[in-house]
Amino acid sequence: MDRALAAGHLNAAFGEDELTELPTVAELTELIAELEIELVRGLTDTGFRADVAPLRRAAWYLHGIASTAETSRYPLEQRRRAFAVSAHVFDLLLEDPTETGRERLATAFAAQVGYHRADESPNAGAIYRKMRDDVSELAEFTDSADVALQAGVLFLGLDMATLNRRLRTWATVATTLTRGTELDSLDGTMFGPTQRLLRGVADLVQYLREGSPDALETARGHLGLVVDNEVGLSDLDTRWVAGHLLVVADGLASSSIWAVLPPDLPSAVKQAFTLDQQPVLTLWPPQRALVTDPALSPLDPATSRLLVSVPTSAGKTLLAQLIICAHTARDDRDVCYVTPLRSLGREMRQGLRHRLRYLDRRLGADLPDGFGAQDIFGGDTTDGEDGTEQLPQVEVMTPERLMNALRQNPQEVLSRFSLFIIDEVHLIADSGGRGLLLEGLLSLLDASSARLILLSGVMGNAASLAAWTSTGDQEVLFTDEWRAPRRLHVLLSTDKIEESRTDIPAHRRGGKNKIRYDLRAHLAVRPTSATARHLATSNDTPIGQLVVGPDNKRLSGKGNSSTAYSTTAKTATLLLRAGSLLMVVSHRATARDAARVMADELEECPRSQGLADALAARLGDDHPLVGTVRKGVAYHHAGLPVEVQEAVEDAIRSETIKAVVATSTLTDGVNLPVRTVVIATTEYEGQDPAFRMTAAQLLNAVGRAGRAGKESEGWIVLALQKALTDSDFDRLAPSPDELEVRSTLAKLPALEALVKAEALVAQTQDAILRLTPDQETGGFVNYVWFILHVLDQVPDLANTRTWREVVGRLFAFTQLPEDLKERWLVLAELVASEYEQTAPASRRRWAQSGTSLASAAVIEAIAGELADHVEQLGGLDEQTLAETLDVLTSQSVYARLLELPEARTYWRFRESPKGEDVEVDTDAVIRGWVAGSTLNELANAHLAAVRDPAFRLEQMVDGISEGVQHYLSWTVGLVIAQANDILLSRLTLVQLFSGTAAHLRYGVDTPVAIDLLVRDVKSRTLAQQLGHVASDAGLDEEGLREHLSDLHIRGWRADFGATPTDVLDLLQYVQGSDRHKLAEMMETGSVTAQCRLEGGEVSDSMPVTVVASDDGDELRILTDDRSILGVIVARDHAGVTAVLGSGLLLEFTLQGTTVTITRAPAGQLSFM
Repeated sequence: MDRALAAGHLNAAFGEDELTELPTVAELTELIAELEIELVRGLTDTGFRADVAPLRRAAWYLHGIASTAETSRYPLEQRRRAFAVSAHVFDLLLEDPTETGRERLATAFAAQVGYHRADESPNAGAIYRKMRDDVSELAEFTDSADVALQAGVLFLGLDMATLNRRLRTWATVATTLTRGTELDSLDGTMFGPTQRLLRGVADLVQYLREGSPDALETARGHLGLVVDNEVGLSDLDTRWVAGHLLVVADGLASSSIWAVLPPDLPSAVKQAFTLDQQPVLTLWPPQRALVTDPALSPLDPATSRLLVSVPTSAGKTLLAQLIICAHTARDDRDVCYVTPLRSLGREMRQGLRHRLRYLDRRLGADLPDGFGAQDIFGGDTTDGEDGTEQLPQVEVMTPERLMNALRQNPQEVLSRFSLFIIDEVHLIADSGGRGLLLEGLLSLLDASSARLILLSGVMGNAASLAAWTSTGDQEVLFTDEWRAPRRLHVLLSTDKIEESRTDIPAHRRGGKNKIRYDLRAHLAVRPTSATARHLATSNDTPIGQLVVGPDNKRLSGKGNSSTAYSTTAKTATLLLRAGSLLMVVSHRATARDAARVMADELEECPRSQGLADALAARLGDDHPLVGTVRKGVAYHHAGLPVEVQEAVEDAIRSETIKAVVATSTLTDGVNLPVRTVVIATTEYEGQDPAFRMTAAQLLNAVGRAGRAGKESEGWIVLALQKALTDSDFDRLAPSPDELEVRSTLAKLPALEALVKAEALVAQTQDAILRLTPDQETGGFVNYVWFILHVLDQVPDLANTRTWREVVGRLFAFTQLPEDLKERWLVLAELVASEYEQTAPASRRRWAQSGTSLASAAVIEAIAGELADHVEQLGGLDEQTLAETLDVLTSQSVYARLLELPEARTYWRFRESPKGEDVEVDTDAVIRGWVAGSTLNELANAHLAAVRDPAFRLEQMVDGISEGVQHYLSWTVGLVIAQANDILLSRLTLVQLFSGTAAHLRYGVDTPVAIDLLVRDVKSRTLAQQLGHVASDAGLDEEGLREHLSDLHIRGWRADFGATPTDVLDLLQYVQGSDRHKLAEMMETGSVTAQCRLEGGEVSDSMPVTVVASDDGDELRILTDDRSILGVIVARDHAGVTAVLGSGLLLEFTLQGTTVTITRAPAGQLSFM
């Protein structure tokens, strides 16, 4: 907000002009600030309390001088600033309910133009989101001004799907008028300017979608004729719109995908973005600057090292997709995108899937961390042109999964990938082992020949990390402070309402008297660094109560003072009028309880009922999340099933729900378009800093407010349990020192652990084996062991690097003094010595385990005993899943693995949060889980002693997700792999069931169900059902696809109870590896699809049309008289939908059961 309202910014917009009719810069600043504050306070029924007329005059004046020609007396920078300020004001005026009709359309278009011309184009998209209801009804072609404004707003909002539908309708009317008047065109008539403007817009669309330079030039010609009044008398609005679109067209020539990406990059890569159903047509300033940088462009294969550090909302996720797609089009080797954040990984997969399919490239399966880079059953390969098997060209992984892949087969991984993109790289500072793991990965990958691109949000020491990345030999750092949405900072606390004082006498002898006060919310709003206004909610609607004792100290507990989260949640509901909201809290229970408080303040939300029903089916009607979602409020934390977390994330993105209360699982790197973020984490004096939100976490959460393209302004509310001061605002703008990324090995806890390790080494010979994984020393020892293993397995790397050189490249060693660095390396020497003394088979297995060395030795011992037992049982083949589960139970494998330190408290259950422990039969839970029991069923069956249903389910979710899906699937998989390895070395034919770990991870009992879950289907229940269908009918994966395609969408709903999300997943699944139909259309000019006809086959070719049914479940084939002939089969449904959504002019013919879709010869809309 300071950027928008800075005095220098406003002075530059006005220049040296002094106009008595307009407010001064100081007055304008005050007016804008007042409107911003009123939006927080809430408008009246008649709009703003302030007189906005002077502001509107100033905005139109600035818009006018900004719109002047290049040769005017106003310099370029002044005009750019004037556009920015006027756009901000117009944006605010759109909040006024008295702004209606054509005036509102004109205001919106002016705001969009201003944002585009000020290089803040994402805000133009946000304006369109505000105007969707206003442009929902088609303007009549004869209403020239309304048509021009609607077309302009839609175009600058880049809603190509809606715009194409409108253009088609207007083109039909224009053609009818032209033919009805027996004219060659409408030029010279009152409709000539409208026709030409729309033709110009249609050509601009063609340029953005297909990159045709001729279309861009033709568009300029049409728009120029309107501006110059050469095609008929025109109203001023139409000429005004045409004039701005003409200038915007010049901007598109420098910001479009086609203009920015290298000309030698295949057109298909660009089309994968511009022709997508959610197209990317232009690039933002940081993206353009990086892609066109001659020394740093990540699209240049010569760029071997790069660090990109930009603020949230600068578009680095899209940048990663561009890099990946460009790489796959130019390089025969594969690319690996790595993010520590699973939510960000899911989002990246969603964004890449369609683009890669368009390029005839494949995205690897979404596998668990413990399964490396290979598919679980080896089915993730396809036949290449030379007959060899090909792995997917792109993998999306967590660092843990990549590390596991390297442990299992480092030679294959390092030879397979020629590009690694590591996102959220600042998380090398994370404690708990993950930071060191990520840092170690970077050190190893740096030693390889692969390209390495690192992405991050803002870091305080980006230059230091860049110097480490480049080893000082080359410039590798790209930074940019650009962001489009403004940010409004707000502090929130509570005030007691003095006049509400109520004295409460003690209820019993010896008790204490109390005093109760009602509370109101106190908000400090800061639109500029020099402006802070204080607001309070009404005394008539208190948000809670304060109860104090005789000593005036706050009393907590039941019946006493309201909790901080409840007062914050009640205040947050008042901010929902501005748009969607994310409230960040410290604990899971707080997330649940705060969501309940918000829900109690709201009415039922019609949009969220479908989601609530789906959640009820998964969690049970009594689960608290179901009740809050019915009111449009959700909560999100790691204790919820993964598919529920994903459903909540999708719901807030799609605005199915209004608000979500979350722990930090949702704020780190997830692209959520919310208007307001409320930071309500728990803080108190004396608190361990490790449990406080770090500056980086705070900045990440703040970054969720006002996401680019969705909102033009974001509100950040910091809730504090204290009296507010101006210095509290500083918390929302961390300093570089606070944002420093520091290796965990260089932090005090690690150095203290090093001292203890050195003492242990001095006392015992096997000290290396005694270092536990909960200390950084244990993680460091494991890492050194891993590097020794990699060099053993990769001779080419061993010929160029020693283990000391690889370990010495850790980022920590750039931050530590020489004496401390040497002490760490002495510990590493001890590891190397132990490695040399260990038997080759054991040191390989220990390295592959990923556990501490002591735990790895235990796992190897269990595997040896298991191999002995299986060998005694005898057999000539691989066991079944049931047989292997029997063996694991009989040998107490689960119990022994759960005793290892890596198991933590993953398998601990209690009667209540502070109650007694509850014993749970691990084997019974696992068998029920694999058989398909729901989490609710498992909780009720095995945790009956837990009275609270929500706590019962939460514990079972934790036990399954952390204990079974993560820990036991990983360690059981290790035990089975090692036992089978031992059996193979003895030339024993019998083997344990190799897929056991996958069944534990996914909780299903058929290989087909696992295949569904690792590819496209999110619902475990649906996957289990379909797995049984396939098993009963003897179908493999391809056979199941054909079966599902025959059932079609209505059959999925009827037979399996498929939800809308399930339908989307199955539409992707049934496509298999079929080529992207739109890509085929663009290459060959036509594409075919199969259909299911209601009558017999059509022998002769006949013209038809294809349209979606009202519910979207069918793509219907219609005759000229609109009779329904049949529907497109499910296997081709998604592909044909993409073709229909492209905006291309299409012709359809039907012969037999084949529909042929051909691009119309004209290629573009005709208005004549």
